[in-house]
Amino acid sequence: MAVGPNAKTPIFNHDMEPLHSNPSLLNLSSSSILLLCLTQPCYNCDNSLTYIETYIIAMDNITFKMVTNDEELRSALEVRRQVFVQEQGVSEGLEYDGYDDEALHMVVKDEERVIGTARVRFLTTSQAKIERIAVLMPFRRRGIGRNIISFLKRELKNKQIEHVVLHAQYAVTAFYKSCGFVEIGPPFWEDGIKHIKMQLRL
Repeated sequence: MAVGPNAKTPIFNHDMEPLHSNPSLLNLSSSSILLLCLTQPCYNCDNSLTYIETYIIAMDNITFKMVTNDEELRSALEVRRQVFVQEQGVSEGLEYDGYDDEALHMVVKDEERVIGTARVRFLTTSQAKIERIAVLMPFRRRGIGRNIISFLKRELKNKQIEHVVLHAQYAVTAFYKSCGFVEIGPPFWEDGIKHIKMQLRL
């Protein structure tokens, strides 16, 4: 996805506070994040033209973006296979559950390599569910998971989503709490892994 003349490029720190507005600053230190807001044309069903904003987050050589082609989607599914099926022993039948065609997907890329992913399903016009958050093992503990959540929160708010839910693995509940989610309901088990439902109001 190219950065066009309408792109707004503020640079944020890890607390998402503006640091600089110079769009030429692309080589960032590890303490900085580049947030690109891309304004793109989109035709409605009646052929009228409107514009939508799409966000891309960049930190160092790592970018966070929505999936825009089949190659990125295949790579996202492969990351999920490595993390959930190989590492955690989730069955392929449960992991590839038939919802991928109707979901929105995002990827995290280290230059051109996809190293993380997540998907979103829209439950109602105002409610969405974040699912399948996965980061390859060598790239963990670098703040990527937190920035996946930040990226998706911004994307969903831009789509007028007000309520976000997810099924968190119980072992990482504290992480999701630190991202603003709260627990709802009792824990439950999915494919041998303890989970709990959590929600966030945007």
